[in-house]
Amino acid sequence: MSAEEGTIDFPVLVSLNEGPGRVVEGNARGHALAVDLLSSWGGGDSHACPLETLAFALGACFVATARTWAIREQLPIDSISADVRGTVDLTKGMGKEGKNRLGFPSLQISVKLDSSLPENAQRDFLRKVASLCPVCDTIEGSTPIQLELAQNSQG
Repeated sequence: MSAEEGTIDFPVLVSLNEGPGRVVEGNARGHALAVDLLSSWGGGDSHACPLETLAFALGACFVATARTWAIREQLPIDSISADVRGTVDLTKGMGKEGKNRLGFPSLQISVKLDSSLPENAQRDFLRKVASLCPVCDTIEGSTPIQLELAQNSQG
């Protein structure tokens, strides 16, 4: 627990570097991560793109949170799967005038529960999971991004 009574902090640090081509490689707690751009965007399409990994992070956190709470509440849920969908208008990202925001205007998580729970109980469970999912909260809330220029280690 942190100094603030009752909080459970999980510090996150992901270090990233440019790799070959347009690949960006990263490391989180010793786990390798990588993204690439589609070939039509100048990449090699060797990995999912950053927008896809954001959708993956959302879906993965939702599914993991759902399983955590299914276990805690001893719910009869045999399996949990999800599809995450969204469309981004990249017009502004390409330096052109655009009428839409650059980011996802919305993301849809379609969740399948293999469960004997009645449908209304499944819907209530999904609403609860959404309220407890850290990535859902990060995306839905207004999380400020603070940029800083790190000092080069070279003289």
